[in-house]
Amino acid sequence: MASADDQLEDPLDFETPEIEIKLTEMKTARYFTITTDSYISLCSRVYAALCAENPEFSANFSESVFQYYAVIHLWMRFAAVLPNSMQRTSHQFLAEMYKLNNESWHVPKPLLTYLKGIGNFRDVDNCERQFQLPVLPTHESIGGVKYTFGKINANTHHSYEAFPAPGIAALRIQADIKYTENVCNENLFWDLPDDLRPDVIDSRVKSCNPTKNLLGWAPAQELTSKQLDLCQGLDMNEFLSNKVSTLSSHTLELLRSISNYLCPKKEEDDSDCSLCQTFDTLPQNGSLVQGTFVEKHDKFVKFDRSAMYCDGNISLRSQFMLNDDLAKSAIISGYRMIKDSIGDRHCWSCYDYDEYTNVPVNWIRSRNMVYTFDSTEKFYEIRYISACISKRILQNVCILNSMINDSTWSIYE
Repeated sequence: MASADDQLEDPLDFETPEIEIKLTEMKTARYFTITTDSYISLCSRVYAALCAENPEFSANFSESVFQYYAVIHLWMRFAAVLPNSMQRTSHQFLAEMYKLNNESWHVPKPLLTYLKGIGNFRDVDNCERQFQLPVLPTHESIGGVKYTFGKINANTHHSYEAFPAPGIAALRIQADIKYTENVCNENLFWDLPDDLRPDVIDSRVKSCNPTKNLLGWAPAQELTSKQLDLCQGLDMNEFLSNKVSTLSSHTLELLRSISNYLCPKKEEDDSDCSLCQTFDTLPQNGSLVQGTFVEKHDKFVKFDRSAMYCDGNISLRSQFMLNDDLAKSAIISGYRMIKDSIGDRHCWSCYDYDEYTNVPVNWIRSRNMVYTFDSTEKFYEIRYISACISKRILQNVCILNSMINDSTWSIYE
């Protein structure tokens, strides 16, 4: 943006001082959205750190339950920062998530920092950018599952790759229970119901199964006896089919127990908790880095459905200059990550389609559709770039500095 001094030195002047023309700022809403695959990636690392710090935590809470807890808090944040519109009041799930913001919840510091970054922000030209979601979980039961984005196809796959559907996070808990009761390969790599999973039209495709790019999905894990009791107590069947309330009172109590277990101190000691902070301390506005892009730099990847596209060696691409702390935070948060192929593999896909080699053409064309939401053209005017760095190392340094007391924790784990 040109300064006042720059304008005084501008060579164009037709010498018309008698006439005055004033400019006023247009108040047009400029909406934008983000993607949250890096949040799910960070959840996994935070869970590992919690288990390293407190083995009792892993004995009681499975990763799927912790992820469900984190996904609920992500949607609570969405509900808190969305515009005061019909979305918040008329959408049952968002309305209930908004009410949960009135309670005090404990959230591990790295996840809370990520959530703090979501919301409206002013860019370097003092332009107000308003956060919005292009899609919301449906209340329609599809294949017996509510709170999804509908059947996965060319029009919806990018939503599942951008936001963790609460219904998918709930199904992961059910998958753990089923796998624990019957350990077999079919239950390990569980799939969505036929009414949700994509139809395979191309006869050349031999394998089409979920990957961790389907946010909320992961291979099932065998549960300890305490973990199994808790998962069965959560009763995800009730969550997925309840017609009255999205969260039963029993489920709410269990979520509260997770919160209390994360930080079992008395209320007056909350500020001294070494692992967590309370969710109700989040500001309304978000971070400037939501307007930046991150880019993957891995030149070769071996097929692994448990790996996420958003991980690996990452660089920052920005329309505006950022200081060192914000640049590192932008890579960890990865709010906007362009998806591209690596060699002949489309490793961003939420279903593997023959190890990412036969992903449908219409999926490839729509892979970055979420970034075309509303007025974001300016974000593409890249002026500054960084060298690439391992996202895992940055995540681990963040966790080491904010959560870990054990000096044996390695940033290279």
